[in-house]
Amino acid sequence: MRIICLLILLMAASFIAGVGFEKEYHSDVAPNYIEVPVVVEIPTHIKTLQVIKEIGVVEIPTYPEPKQFNSIMECKSWMSMQDICRREYRHLYDCDDFALDLVMAAMKDGYIIGLCSSTRHMQCFTIIGNMMYKIEPQNYHIAEWGLVDEEGNENAR
Repeated sequence: MRIICLLILLMAASFIAGVGFEKEYHSDVAPNYIEVPVVVEIPTHIKTLQVIKEIGVVEIPTYPEPKQFNSIMECKSWMSMQDICRREYRHLYDCDDFALDLVMAAMKDGYIIGLCSSTRHMQCFTIIGNMMYKIEPQNYHIAEWGLVDEEGNENAR
């Protein structure tokens, strides 16, 4: 059994080592990926080994430049276009899921909304001008939470 594992390991190592050096790159063309040699240790209880040649390309999402809402009306208008508060509250989809989904939706549209927690309940918040507002993601209720800066612009409300 150990001999078979050793043979598989040697075949896999020679295959993996050869993969990184098959291609030539010209100095004026940069590769769009980096190939890294891999060392694989196989435990003795493994009976088969699959070597995956390519794992594919992982797309990293891009989001717009983050910005704050200009007014409560802009925030309410944006939230009215979301469907998060209309989702069904279930045992596996509860307050933290509502809050995380609202934060992710805001991020995708370029707005800044954060998470906040009280005793056993997750909510969101946003800053508009000099005022922090708490948002209940299950019904989009917005309430003043406090000033950002005591000496800030009081007219930002």
